[in-house]
Amino acid sequence: MRVAGLWIWPVKGCAGLRVDAVDAGHFGPEGDRRFMIIDAEDRMVTQRDEPRLATIRPMATGDTLQLEMPDGRTSGPLAANGSLRTVTVWKDDVEAVDCGDAVAGLLSDALQRSVRLVRMSSGYRRPVSRRWAERDADTSFTDGFPWLLVNRSSIEALSRVAGMPLQPERFRPNLLIEGAPAFAEDHWRHIQIGPVKFQVAKPCTRCRVITLDPMSGKQDAPRLLRTLAEHRQDGQPVFGQNLVHLNEGTIRVGDAVQLNEAA
Repeated sequence: MRVAGLWIWPVKGCAGLRVDAVDAGHFGPEGDRRFMIIDAEDRMVTQRDEPRLATIRPMATGDTLQLEMPDGRTSGPLAANGSLRTVTVWKDDVEAVDCGDAVAGLLSDALQRSVRLVRMSSGYRRPVSRRWAERDADTSFTDGFPWLLVNRSSIEALSRVAGMPLQPERFRPNLLIEGAPAFAEDHWRHIQIGPVKFQVAKPCTRCRVITLDPMSGKQDAPRLLRTLAEHRQDGQPVFGQNLVHLNEGTIRVGDAVQLNEAA
């Protein structure tokens, strides 16, 4: 088994960046979901309610990040400093830094509603639920876990059942692995990828986002959630595995994936 693909998703809900290597830092993949779009009530905005986020693309230049809007306009480098505000990610209230009026204006124009962009503050801490994590761990503006792993064989199996080709990006993973049987990942508890050890915390329960084309945000697989539930565990639409990393290090495409049940 090996790593076949790596992604980071710099802005929650927006397009991602495919990368050759990623550092596992304190909060998970470095650069992953460190930014988030919020509405007028300071609550997160995701593709669940705003599918057009898929068409907002991050551009990384050295250590800076910019955003490209659907009309081709781009933000300046996203601000490192700004006013603090309390924002809501699901049920968690966390401290974030406002990225300024310029990028807020571009995003509001693109989405045709009033939104702002925030980034994680230096004092940010959002624990992973100890219901699932074996040890204390933090995550960024994710739905709840630092990492998401999908298996190429599982994608191919679901594609056959769904009657359409499904690309990995539809499931917004950090890690795509190959060389394992379909849905073998359901039975893993600990793995090691390159130098980094992981706890396999729980299956990822899916939402309507997987029914959307990952490039356009348009719904192109309206029955996919139902199909997934009909062919998965206890009638639940689960796909992929949420992971918690147990140490830091760098993961690269091509790294071996090893079962490590003694961890």
